[in-house]
Amino acid sequence: MKNIVAFAMKEYGHYYKHDTDTLTVTKNFLKNSEQMDTPECKTIVALYALHPNMKIVTFMTEKKKNVAIPYDLMIQ
Repeated sequence: MKNIVAFAMKEYGHYYKHDTDTLTVTKNFLKNSEQMDTPECKTIVALYALHPNMKIVTFMTEKKKNVAIPYDLMIQ
């Protein structure tokens, strides 16, 4: 499931989850949707027509953890 969301976010800039009625969008998609007659704006308008209780959430990427070994452990 995580791969599907990542692919949709990278390819289209948005992902709609039916069970939670949530539209997850990238910051770029949200910025472009502010202009009328853009594909992003038309997508949001069409989804609101189908799902009036829809919530829009901005996609947050997970930060990578630093898994480097400290120098002290390398010497031992």
